Amino acid sequence: MLKNEYPDVKKCQHIRISSLRIDECRSSLSSWLLKPYHTSPRGEKKEIKEKREKRKKEKKERKEKKKERKKRKKKERKKRKEKKKEKKKRTKRKKKEKKEKKEKNKKRHDPTFYNFLSTAADGANSAWISIPASGEQIMMTSAPTAHYAAGPQPPSSYYGSSIY
Repeated sequence: MLKNEYPDVKKCQHIRISSLRIDECRSSLSSWLLKPYHTSPRGEKKEIKEKREKRKKEKKERKEKKKERKKRKKKERKKRKEKKKEKKKRTKRKKKEKKEKKEKNKKRHDPTFYNFLSTAADGANSAWISIPASGEQIMMTSAPTAHYAAGPQPPSSYYGSSIY
């Protein structure tokens, strides 16, 4: 009966009608139903407001923490990246130095035709010449001497009395 007369009675659950007699409260009930749904006693409003403020504050704090964490992780990533870059540079530099050292060593100990020239071939018609590109010194000699200079030397009688 009450629900039929007052269909919005469900909205006003904060009003306790059960203890009152329906006849006595009809007038007060109608006045309550005319008020907006969200109205509540002053104490409840305060509590709701406090809870809302508390939630807002907590949300803000979480956001700040998240922002701080993000910032810290970004810094760490940057640091790691920089470290990796530095390591790569160092490795590259070491490789280059090693390669240069190896090349220099190879030039020094590389056996070529000119390194085996015998001192016996050194004579009137020969001269030491420096090659700037390789930093080596070679000996220029006449054809027959140069031909035998690389290998074992023939006996001195082979040349006979001819003068080169």
